[in-house]
Amino acid sequence: MVGITPADFLTRVRMVLAQRLLRQGRPVALVADEAGYGSQPAFSRAFIRETGTSPSAWVRSLAADGTA
Repeated sequence: MVGITPADFLTRVRMVLAQRLLRQGRPVALVADEAGYGSQPAFSRAFIRETGTSPSAWVRSLAADGTA
């Protein structure tokens, strides 16, 4: 109905939540847990797959752009 699989939808919802938490300055380990991932490495792999960059690099790029 929405054009993506349930797993892809869940991943996108988790990434939106994760990005919001990272913008708030939350540590990556806590963001991983709060976004529903079993470990920080699993979260980082999923984040890289979705955004093309690691969570910490994503946060640094926000800070460099002044959008954090």
